[in-house]
Amino acid sequence: MNHIDNKNYTEKINNIKSVNNNKAINNTGKIDYLEKINHIEHISRCQLIYDHPLYQNELAKIAGYESDRIFCKHTFEHFMDVARIAYIMNLEQDYKLSKEIIYEAALLHDIGRARQYEDGTPHDKAGAEIADKILSDCGFSDDEKNMIVAAIISHRGSTHEGEIHESDKDAEHTEYTRNILSAIIYKADKLSRQCFRCNAQKECNWSMEKRNLEINI
Repeated sequence: MNHIDNKNYTEKINNIKSVNNNKAINNTGKIDYLEKINHIEHISRCQLIYDHPLYQNELAKIAGYESDRIFCKHTFEHFMDVARIAYIMNLEQDYKLSKEIIYEAALLHDIGRARQYEDGTPHDKAGAEIADKILSDCGFSDDEKNMIVAAIISHRGSTHEGEIHESDKDAEHTEYTRNILSAIIYKADKLSRQCFRCNAQKECNWSMEKRNLEINI
């Protein structure tokens, strides 16, 4: 079930927001969430991220802020598109990143979008802070958190796949892997957008170089 479309859940979130947004949502459902971690043996960590109350709260807020948005929206479907494209790139280029880490980074890369609407905080910075909290609660190691947070921070363009060379493999392995993850999340984020089908092209502030104006495979 998509919690964003669940009327009862949305009403619950709105009630919480009216009291004390972040503090309240971090406590609401905490026991149920921790019980899930402790009692479900085979649940994926992507599912744990999705079910985290803070993640669901931010998804609901993004959906609310973007209900009338004419440009690309930052929906869960977009997050999954980025995950799948990034994983295909990983396979085609033989980067050997784990499927799990790619999906986890993709599910979190735009999660700070609502904070940008609320107070102007860049969504990569806000997303990194939100992700760190969620990943900590889900039991990720420091190395895993650092990789995913780095991908979130740089997904707006600071690391590009073309700038990473085979010689970089001689560097510390975690640094090379972190750079690759950041680069493919950035590229997949752009490739996921079907600009050639968009009715808001004239109003869009994306440069023509960034736009996907035809189907590329």
